[in-house]
Amino acid sequence: MPTPLGERKLQQHLTKTLSTGIGNGTALAVSVGLNWTCVRGPNGMGLAHTPARGTAGCRSLTDAGSYRGRPLKELALLYRSNNPFEVALGIAAANAAHNRFDLKVPDGNGLDAFTTTRGPTAVVGHFPGIRRHLTNAQVIEREPNSDELPEEAAENVLPQAAQVLITASTLTNGSLTRLLSLCHQARIVLVGPSVPMCPSMFQLGIDVLSGFLVTNPEGALTVVAEGGSVSALKRYGRLVMLQRNNAVQKPG
Repeated sequence: MPTPLGERKLQQHLTKTLSTGIGNGTALAVSVGLNWTCVRGPNGMGLAHTPARGTAGCRSLTDAGSYRGRPLKELALLYRSNNPFEVALGIAAANAAHNRFDLKVPDGNGLDAFTTTRGPTAVVGHFPGIRRHLTNAQVIEREPNSDELPEEAAENVLPQAAQVLITASTLTNGSLTRLLSLCHQARIVLVGPSVPMCPSMFQLGIDVLSGFLVTNPEGALTVVAEGGSVSALKRYGRLVMLQRNNAVQKPG
């Protein structure tokens, strides 16, 4: 397990990962849906969690109508924006390059990665049915239910955890690097359609990347535009999992 990095260094590396290796492709389609933001490139489709409307910093996309046709590497730089909707668009554009249609990555669900690790378990984010998989996990959520902890509990819970499951929506809301900096000894799994299936993500201290590869871009684009959830997207792609010790990606 690598030595945990400080939040600033983690943020610098994440920004570099999301903005390099994009290639010269352009955005063939862009959609900002109720739940998901997506960008289709020539070789893949990228997804990112759409920020909630009405939250602090929420504003419109002032360049709406001009994103399609722009270079993916230009759109990926929007990850550094102060506008949360542009951040989501930047992540989706980066993922359109990293999460290629022909990417050779094993199928898998990130929840299964916890079967070989013992010790305190923490989950950041609300995953439907998580208690059926991890009965004793401490769940941290921004808007906690009665059996969940508020997000400030991360300061005490994560440093003591042996395994941590983090929702990829933390990429969009900007909290991922802070959370990673708190995981002093944990095996870390990043889960969700927003996950870049890119080996350089492991340099952040992440052990397992559990994401989603679109196989039917037309169907996925329709689901996004119509406000669909993850369950609706699943029929148009596959759940994949890349582990640190098996981080080899090759096009088909």
